Amino acid sequence: MARVDLRAWFSLSFGLMLAACTGGGGAPIAAPTPTPLPATFNTSGSTNTTPFTFVIHFDGSVNITGWEPTGGQISAVAPLGFTNKLYSDILANLPVSNIPTSSSVLQPGSSPGSCAKPASFATTVLLTYDGLTSGDISCPASPAATQLYLDYAALENQVELILLANHIRAVGDNARR
Repeated sequence: MARVDLRAWFSLSFGLMLAACTGGGGAPIAAPTPTPLPATFNTSGSTNTTPFTFVIHFDGSVNITGWEPTGGQISAVAPLGFTNKLYSDILANLPVSNIPTSSSVLQPGSSPGSCAKPASFATTVLLTYDGLTSGDISCPASPAATQLYLDYAALENQVELILLANHIRAVGDNARR
């Protein structure tokens, strides 16, 4: 039976594996970076508002359903800098289901929490990412929840500005006809 020099064999094997993993050039081959998943903000309705949903994609595209006054589906594009900031804040706080929030609805017989809201007029904002859902980020109990709520509010403002600009443009187009 032939003897095998195990040190030489391991050295050769390691060298071949290193070459395979680095493309033979010595530097590791970078794994492709996965595109972040869509993030969904669900805003509940109340006595005076209808519920609506924002789905924002990493490329900045936003799909909105239930938005007043249309009630239908609307598409918009958020500024790239905003999208990068939002995703940075989301990805830094995964899983979103662990983001600390306060109870938002005052239960009969309970003392007011840090975010007491009347049940009939209050809305809640839930963030869903990668199949997990946060508590009500409009009742933050941590800096992370506060920042994500501010991101959501900025998104809502951006969408309102986009819709207003589109409406003004449409009114102007109709006036010129």
